[in-house]
Order: sequence, then structure tokens, then C-alpha cells
Amino acid sequence: MEIKYTTYEYLDKLYKDTKIARDFAIKVHKDTNHIYGNELPYDYHLASTVQFGLKYLYLIPEDMHIDVISALWCHDTIEDARQTYNDVKKIIGERAADIVFALTNEKGKERSDRANDKYYSEMVQIPYAVFCKLCDKLANATYSKKEGSSMLKKYKREQPHFEIMVYDPSLQPMFDELNEILD
Repeated sequence: MEIKYTTYEYLDKLYKDTKIARDFAIKVHKDTNHIYGNELPYDYHLASTVQFGLKYLYLIPEDMHIDVISALWCHDTIEDARQTYNDVKKIIGERAADIVFALTNEKGKERSDRANDKYYSEMVQIPYAVFCKLCDKLANATYSKKEGSSMLKKYKREQPHFEIMVYDPSLQPMFDELNEILD
């Protein structure tokens, strides 16, 4: 991939081009009183997810960078912040909104009902949705490990099935890091 800017210039441009998504996601999570962990503002999780996206952005074609980073900012807006697909689409466009929609859990009483085989099967059909889900999982697993959260055991238990359902060899470095965190 050939980037036409210095790293700083490119990141600055990416920041400017995804600022609307960031501001929207932070606002709607604040409006619904979402927190991360026990006390952190939810934008901590969103920013952490985006950081993993930036780390692995080289795995994504340059013409998708803005859509992918926008989707990472907004990945929980439908699921957690009372937004509809059309609300998100108006803010970040159809390609990014399709990713967000693909990352939105199914309805269900149990965690396994919400992230079921149908959810994963539909996710793999949307380009770059698995990339974004891996960024989300990397952020969650990293935080859980750092905090000694009981969620780490759940992530570890779910990982083999998740990987079977969504595996993409082009994302191997991300799977490797996630498995390393969960070991």
C-alpha cells in the first residue's frame, strides 16, 4: 500500500475525516449514560478500539480507511446507544454503517444468544466487519486482562468458536495478538 502522506500528515487527515463519527459516537454513548468497566467514560473503549484499528490499518485497503475508522468509533451505537441503522448511515455513510450493523448483536437473554452463529455468519459477509470485531475484542481483552476482570475468562472461553466462525487468514496478526492476550 502506498500512502501519499507522511505518517503524521496521514493520521491528521484520517483524524479530520473521521471526527464526525467520533463526536457522534461519544455523544450518543454519553446521552445513554454508558460507562466502560466500573467508572470510565465509554469513549475510553471506543478510543482503544480505534487504536487497534490504527495499529492494523495496513491490513485494510487505503480506500476503506475512513469507513473502517468511522465504523470503529460507531461500532456500538446501534447495539448500546439507541441508534438505528439509518441514524448511523446519515452520519458515517452506507459502507461504514453496514459494518456497524454487522457488529450489532442479535437479541437474546444470554451472551451466547446475542453472539450466535447467525451473527457471525452475517458478519463475515460484510467486508471489514471481522477486522472491526477483532479490534473490539482486542480492546476488551486488553482492558480485562489489565484490570483482572472476570470477563477475560469469558473471552477466552468464546475465542475458539469465534475464530472458527470468522477466521480470515489476511487478519492473522490480529488473531495472533488476541490469542496471546487470552493465553
